[in-house]
Amino acid sequence: MKTQYPTLSRLLLAVGIGAALGIVSAAFAQVANVSTTAASTFVGLNVTTTAQNASPTTAFSNDGQSMLLIKTGATATSATLVTQATQMSQSGYGLVTLSNQTVFVPANSYMLVGPFPQGRWNTQQGTVIVSFTSVVAVSVSIVSVAQ
Repeated sequence: MKTQYPTLSRLLLAVGIGAALGIVSAAFAQVANVSTTAASTFVGLNVTTTAQNASPTTAFSNDGQSMLLIKTGATATSATLVTQATQMSQSGYGLVTLSNQTVFVPANSYMLVGPFPQGRWNTQQGTVIVSFTSVVAVSVSIVSVAQ
């Protein structure tokens, strides 16, 4: 896949990790119901938060340094990240058309996605919206990574 937007490769970052997960569930009303864990350093990722189930449409607060950690059980899922900006000017590319991005998460896997630049992803409430094709045994956690 040819990337039209240079930071897209950083946006869809997938890593296999063994971490205890925190889970977020929020309604489509774009109100975040998230436990955000601040990570001051990244020698390794070891996140421990309270677990909750993901909902078909999940929203989380985004400070521009947020990473979405998705864990699946026996069922795979696709997570569609809903873009709020339809176009963005990018140096060297000019005006770039933006669209939602979908990430496939295989069964029994972990996926780390982000960060989410606020100008593209944040709603007016300061949240990012993620829609899942299946939430059976799917959990998510938000990790805020200091720059």
